[in-house]
Amino acid sequence: VKAWRLAGYPKASRITKELLDFWFNNKERRPNLHLFFCQREAVETAVWLNEIAERDPNVGNYMLNQLMERRHTVSNDDAFVLPRTAFKMATGTGKTVVMAMLILYNYLNKRANPQDTHYADHFLICTPGITIRDRLGVLQLDFSTRGNEYDKTDYYHQRGLIPVQFERELGGLNSSITIVNYQQFLPRVFSGKHASPLDGKQKWKDGELVPQKETEDYSVLLNRVLEKGVKGKRIVVINDEAHHCYLPKKDKEKLSEDEKDDLKNENEVAMVWYEGLRQMKLLGYKLQHVYDFSATPYY
Repeated sequence: VKAWRLAGYPKASRITKELLDFWFNNKERRPNLHLFFCQREAVETAVWLNEIAERDPNVGNYMLNQLMERRHTVSNDDAFVLPRTAFKMATGTGKTVVMAMLILYNYLNKRANPQDTHYADHFLICTPGITIRDRLGVLQLDFSTRGNEYDKTDYYHQRGLIPVQFERELGGLNSSITIVNYQQFLPRVFSGKHASPLDGKQKWKDGELVPQKETEDYSVLLNRVLEKGVKGKRIVVINDEAHHCYLPKKDKEKLSEDEKDDLKNENEVAMVWYEGLRQMKLLGYKLQHVYDFSATPYY
């Protein structure tokens, strides 16, 4: 990535190069808008893996194969293997700005080249709670006419991420972004208030009749959580605080009872989040990349 940077981003698309130069090589950028090197490194690495690595028969293909091998250590079942790439960035280093740049990178390239399968046209932002979900509203473009661009509430304007020649291309950006908290991947259980075809009927369980319940199908859940038409689009998933989204760890022999209880609670959270993404893949959603951002990955 460093060699590619120093060479001036060869083989990148015209729009990619314009964006990277504007963000990182722009001498007219105001001092208070300079980006951290860790942000630059994260964005350049994501772009290099997505757009450049496959064109390099040596280092690039080697790195892609290494990444794929790591992904397959999760499970022997391809249904569990998601196209995940993790970014470990310390607290306060500006992960949300990196998310904004990755969204612009994909969105603008896809607008210019609709048939190019390297780029996504929808963005699913997953968070571990409502507070963080609301805070990530800065990834929605502010179209208000208040003051100058630095008065707008979104990070694209606040952090000076939009080259002037692309400002008019962003009219559909907000409809391309879905921000959820992981609990929205929890299937509803129909009983009582929520009517279902089985509601009120009974079934035998352990030798007695009990009320029948029905759990919401994941295809219904995802249609409810995601906007109409998303299934046909290429999707970039961005997991914020992604250390909460992983498969349960099975090696419990060395843990104390309290640690086992903590692990059980963490695993219950993890499987709601992880299973939601896995079901997207199983049901035919086109997951282009799953980008995990965390300062504290567990394992």
